Amino acid sequence: MKQPPKAPAAARQDVQAPEPPRTVGLAVRLMYAGAGLTLLGMIVIVIEIATGAASIRAGHPSATVAQVHATQGVLITYAVISGLLEAAIWIVVARLNRAGMKWARIAATVLFALNAIYLVDSLLGPISITSVLNIALRGLAGLGAVYYLWQKESASYFA
Repeated sequence: MKQPPKAPAAARQDVQAPEPPRTVGLAVRLMYAGAGLTLLGMIVIVIEIATGAASIRAGHPSATVAQVHATQGVLITYAVISGLLEAAIWIVVARLNRAGMKWARIAATVLFALNAIYLVDSLLGPISITSVLNIALRGLAGLGAVYYLWQKESASYFA
């Protein structure tokens, strides 16, 4: 029985994608930081909701204890699901940008713009200082990421 011929040594080497430039690496790290800040903010919000039965009762004085607890449960569930989803989006967009996907850079920019709108909207309503601080820090991480993604050094990587 004959063995199939072996490929030349050059053909056997794994083809590796080019290493992303330093600016893309910095942007990816900032996006990972944004994911971490999102998870931290989610924990803070869950704690605020869990300890905020009095504020729910103040807003709805005729609510029963069961209704207050049910409201807390719904709010906590929403906070956890939305926090995990947002953190996952940060991570996916970071990985796609590291991989050099052109459209991922645009997606990161759009997500940063949405976070900026969310920050302004948050400042217009009643919100805790810790939540505003968390949203602002996530916004700074997003701003830094977008800044690095649109540098000349990054543009050649996405081309």
